[in-house]
Amino acid sequence: MAISTINSSTTGIWERRKLFNIFIYITFFLFIVTPNALRIIKLPFLFLLLVIAASNTKIYKSQFIYFILLIAVTYIYVLVGYNKTVDFQSASTQALIIFVIFPIIWTTIGNFIFKIYSVNSILKKYIQIGLWGCLSVYMAYAAFITGYGDYVRFLIERPNVVFTGDVFAISLHVFGSLLVIVAALGHVSQLYSTRRYIFILLIYVMTSFISGRSAFILAAFIGIFFFLISNKKMIKNSFTIILGVVILIIILFLTDVQIADSITFFYKKLTSGGGVERTTQTRLLIDGTLKTYFWGAGHGVGIDYIRNLNYPWRYENLILSILYRVGIIGFLVYAYPYIYSLLCFLRLNRIRKVNMYDNFFFWGTTVFILVNVTNPYMESFEFQFPFYFAYCYFFHRYKNLMNENIDIVKIWD
Repeated sequence: MAISTINSSTTGIWERRKLFNIFIYITFFLFIVTPNALRIIKLPFLFLLLVIAASNTKIYKSQFIYFILLIAVTYIYVLVGYNKTVDFQSASTQALIIFVIFPIIWTTIGNFIFKIYSVNSILKKYIQIGLWGCLSVYMAYAAFITGYGDYVRFLIERPNVVFTGDVFAISLHVFGSLLVIVAALGHVSQLYSTRRYIFILLIYVMTSFISGRSAFILAAFIGIFFFLISNKKMIKNSFTIILGVVILIIILFLTDVQIADSITFFYKKLTSGGGVERTTQTRLLIDGTLKTYFWGAGHGVGIDYIRNLNYPWRYENLILSILYRVGIIGFLVYAYPYIYSLLCFLRLNRIRKVNMYDNFFFWGTTVFILVNVTNPYMESFEFQFPFYFAYCYFFHRYKNLMNENIDIVKIWD
């Protein structure tokens, strides 16, 4: 009788755990595969996860101080821009959501995720969900080609595709999710068997090439570069790589996809600095920052160049845009998660304790930040979680080193 009761209790715990894992998987599936869409569905999932995370994870002192600084900087620069913005309500609301509320939400959830799951498990699920994102790209192309392009609206509000002999490109928000993964994928070949890893890498690279999006293609080349320098033995001895490349060429031939034209288009766009609009706004943002002497013009304040009629203070070059709005002090506060990750990574490298997880999170986040020079992904709260999860990873990595009695003085000196 007692044994039966124990078995029943254990089964119930495992069932609840299984349901909870499915719940978390669906939550991140929605954010990774359908960013900036289906918010009426995904936000309830996110806020329920936040409640669970906040109830089961403590906020550390340094993180609490960071949250206070976020609130202070955002509040001050909302006030600074009060008399200069064309829409104070929208500007202040956006600043609060993007620079205060969701950084706190993602950090809280990140602490919880790294507490209950192993890093190995997190990365595998992350890459797996990314593969679903790749599949959504091919489904979107199929929908356009067969005349059902309107059905892609659940992925992006204004779907657009260019499918000609010269250029092959599509506009989908999921690329912002995938470029983080593909840029770092070259570091984690040990997560899988050789064949499976090559297959996964080829899917991501193929998806980037057919996207026609400069940032995504550049991230793929970075991922390939890291793969080549990190897996020399695999390259020398692997028949699977040759087979994968042959299959890729056959697929391109059968589908008549002009990848060379897409890459040429990408190269021209890259060497032009992202186009006239981006180079112009970059120059004017630098001028504006210098005119404020790096003190900041205020949230909601734009330069003498409008790229978004609804929100004239928003620009593709998000890095310089933030520097212009909040100055060097505010910029450093907003960049604190990356600065922390960078210092931790460099010091781990100094004592030769960098592992593939460190490389994945650091380089994926670094590429993601660089992409924001031409694409303001971070100005949408849905793309912010890789940035804050990398910070949470390195935060807990440091704590684990302390628990392992590693000489922290050597790391932080």
